[in-house]
Amino acid sequence: MRVPECAAEALLTVARARGVSRDEVVRQLLDEYLVVQERRAPDDRWTHISTVLRYPPAPRSRREPQAGVTLRLRLAPGVAERARTIALQLPGQSPRARRDYQARQLTDAVVTAIALQQSFTDDFLDGLLPLLRQGAALGLWHLATAATSTAAENVVLDAAQEVRWRQRRPGEEIAPEDKRLLLVAEALENDVAWHHPYRFQVATNIARHHLHGTKARQHEDMLYHQGMAWDVLRHDLRHDTESTHWANPGIEFDWSGRGGAAVWRAYRRVELQDFEEWLSTLTEANDEQCRRVRPPGWLVRVPAGWFSRVVWGQLTEPFASWVATGRVLAVPYLGRHILWPMAASPLQPGCQPVAAMGPVIAAAQGLRPDQISGFIEAVLLQWLCDDDEHHEIVGPLLVPANTAYDLGVIDAEQRKTAQAEARRQTLLDMDRLIERARNEKPDYLPYLVDARGRDSVFRRIAANAGYEFARTRANWRWPIRSVADEALTTLRPDALKWLAGWVYGRHRRMLQMAMEKAWRNAFAHHPVAWWIHHPQRDAPPQGDDLPVVWIL
Repeated sequence: MRVPECAAEALLTVARARGVSRDEVVRQLLDEYLVVQERRAPDDRWTHISTVLRYPPAPRSRREPQAGVTLRLRLAPGVAERARTIALQLPGQSPRARRDYQARQLTDAVVTAIALQQSFTDDFLDGLLPLLRQGAALGLWHLATAATSTAAENVVLDAAQEVRWRQRRPGEEIAPEDKRLLLVAEALENDVAWHHPYRFQVATNIARHHLHGTKARQHEDMLYHQGMAWDVLRHDLRHDTESTHWANPGIEFDWSGRGGAAVWRAYRRVELQDFEEWLSTLTEANDEQCRRVRPPGWLVRVPAGWFSRVVWGQLTEPFASWVATGRVLAVPYLGRHILWPMAASPLQPGCQPVAAMGPVIAAAQGLRPDQISGFIEAVLLQWLCDDDEHHEIVGPLLVPANTAYDLGVIDAEQRKTAQAEARRQTLLDMDRLIERARNEKPDYLPYLVDARGRDSVFRRIAANAGYEFARTRANWRWPIRSVADEALTTLRPDALKWLAGWVYGRHRRMLQMAMEKAWRNAFAHHPVAWWIHHPQRDAPPQGDDLPVVWIL
């Protein structure tokens, strides 16, 4: 981890005073930190202003030197995890995220532990209130997000605020789509907020105004309680688009893409919760059950006779053994476990795991509990469907021809045909690029013509000319409805396990592409598909019914 230089100097001061090494004093300070913090309520726990403002900042490129001092921790087992649990994590951050979205919980714990024993400052921190409660830190962050919110975010947040106002009216009933909108707004503010160094710069400007000087502690209290004064300030920051008081001079950039992607993630999070709730209601053997998952808009289908078993609290036998041995999947949901897939037992009353799904469930081994519902969605995803919207999102299921041959799903002749078609397409792409270079880059034309048919050489010359080129890979279109349907066929277990893992990877990639599309559409500010008030619609609204931004 990296901490400010002044924090490292304060740590050495404490080490000298106690007559111990730097490693030992870190262990002592963290033990004292845990004693203090674990006794306090979550919002009352201390955090240091440097980690709230992400100081020192991470380098924006490999050429930029890293700021601060590196600390290498040698802690007893379990201490680091305990410290991370009670340290500050801002909305939208995650320990497993990359770059701007990565939480710095252990850094926050160490820096706060040092500050609780020895104060420190430098040019950046000078004058700022060093220690504040985590509830106040969250209040400061929400002000920064309000000052940098984009059009896509404001549409959701403003619509949610109107719903909250209506809730206050006596006898006012809230429609289901409005309740869903409130969940989306809550997820947008607390779970999937976008991050960028610019937001921390704005947070720094707000902190220098409110957490500096004689009224710093009074303003910290305002940020902590988040009452009327804080709410008015946040409202003004979010709608004061003409003012650049909180922005840094010289920075002009449109963050609409990050905002649009955050809105998409918020809708996706709520939709996944609805999917889990829907899965928990399928507790009896019925005919095929279908659901449109929006976003991104594709269809999932549960085969006839399959259902779920909901278990409250701890898993009992035989369910615990079924989960442990990989016969069923367990989805944790609101204090429950949704066990899937189940089928009626032919020998006795009750249920039993679907035996054919064993290889599929084996492909889910190693997934985190929060990824299981997404894996089930991928297994139920329909690949053959006449619905235009669904087909545009999903498309055909393509797998490498060599892999399909090794798994025994195609013969040698089919593999040869796929390879010949891929080669034909590669040469056709080369010819098209050569014709393009004939008009645009004639100096490279003889080299491209000479390299035609040699993929790596042609790609290198094309790159030198400023063109992108990649050979077409030999793929085979696997004509399946879903992985769940394929489990009921005579497909080899190893092929079925591979297919489940491949489809789950494609599922994650398609979600990423849908979010990227939302990112692009947020800049355009034109209708795409975003069911805010009418999530049950199968077509975008027209005319005056259009909101400002529609996100897929």
